[in-house]
Amino acid sequence: MKDIEISSIDDSTWIISNGSGNGKTHNYLIEGEDYAVLIDTGLCVLDLKGITQTLISKEVIVINTHGHLDHIANNHQFDSIYMHPEDEKVLEEHSSYEYRHHLIAQRIMDKGCPNWLFHLPMIQEELDKHCRLPKQNKYKELYDGQIFDLGNRVLEIIHTPGHTCGSISVLDSKKKRLYVGDSVCEKGVLLHFDHSASLDIYQKSLNKLRDVYPLFEEIYPGHQMYPLSIYWIDDYIRGIDKINNGSAYYTKVVSNTGTGYLVSYGRATLSCPESAIKRI
Repeated sequence: MKDIEISSIDDSTWIISNGSGNGKTHNYLIEGEDYAVLIDTGLCVLDLKGITQTLISKEVIVINTHGHLDHIANNHQFDSIYMHPEDEKVLEEHSSYEYRHHLIAQRIMDKGCPNWLFHLPMIQEELDKHCRLPKQNKYKELYDGQIFDLGNRVLEIIHTPGHTCGSISVLDSKKKRLYVGDSVCEKGVLLHFDHSASLDIYQKSLNKLRDVYPLFEEIYPGHQMYPLSIYWIDDYIRGIDKINNGSAYYTKVVSNTGTGYLVSYGRATLSCPESAIKRI
């Protein structure tokens, strides 16, 4: 389940990836002169703190882009964790044993593993390890415009509700990079959850990021291909325009995360709730 990959963007920025396929998660370690930030902590429980200590010797604080289970699994290893308060209930649900077991087991079965495999003690033990999270420290609240001065490197928090209501992006203007969690991804953005923001709010978030450009040139998502260009944001904005004017074609998809209606425009794919689809 681990499949850990470590790569560097430059001599003070690393990508720690975990998993395989479209669900592979990317966690970003960003070092300043005084301390470092780790953006997200992945799905599988592993010695993530130990990995960061092989790369740098400074204090590391965690910033969660949102509260989903594949971004928070190793929060408990760190003393300081920051998250937007609008994702508090999401974090609570996605940290629970029952929810994690259901979703992780379903992901494994979706890859072709037979159901009987889960009755083997060795598999049960391994699955249990990734579902029963140790208690984490109480998170500290993030807010729009918040600044983290790492020492000659400043990160700015941008509240970007959409995928979840508490989703945030992180701007590293010195390096001209934007870290977006699941707000912009190669294979699509899921907006069909009960805790997702509306399409209109998500479009406002995208326009907010568009307005920040050219303070960034590269976009680093929580999954799949990286870096992405500003044109991905443009395509997501135009995709929402097509939904709102009733000209979008959509495909109904049922998965372990719920029912979504897929709409594509250019590079962008959106999974929307039925209530967001305006029929011609």
